[in-house]
Amino acid sequence: KANREEEAGNLFKAFLLYLEDASEYMKRGSLARAALSCSCAGNCMANQGYLYEASQLYRQTAMLYEENADSVIGESVRESLWLLREAYQHFLLASARDGAERAFNKYISLAKRISPFVEEESMLPLPSIEKEVEAAKITKSLPNRQIPEIAKAIEGFLLSIERASGSTNT
Repeated sequence: KANREEEAGNLFKAFLLYLEDASEYMKRGSLARAALSCSCAGNCMANQGYLYEASQLYRQTAMLYEENADSVIGESVRESLWLLREAYQHFLLASARDGAERAFNKYISLAKRISPFVEEESMLPLPSIEKEVEAAKITKSLPNRQIPEIAKAIEGFLLSIERASGSTNT
């Protein structure tokens, strides 16, 4: 449904449906699918000019991918590497350099265990700090234009993640 709404140009409706989808996947413990839906919701916000809100969703997406990478490392190194790459890219989209560096370091460490001849620069090069600082300025300089429905939807989604994480940690 969300894909159809997005293709039809109904980005706000698609955003809400993607967040519902992400919340449902969180309840089921499917972090990668929740992250994908969260990323799509972020794209809907970015395409409407809500860059701050998109950044919030991209950061959450990155954290979900990173958490999933950590949880599957014993089962599939390839999947963990892919998830770390996704986490890295979404931390960059969120202008979260600290998270991007952490995901990058985990990725390189894991990749080097597989092949000691891995060239760090060829794997996931960190962009120049100037580009990130400029992106962060754009994101942080925006007035908080959240309309109540957007704020409520994002808050509800973040609360569902807290609940889902709490139930898996107990």
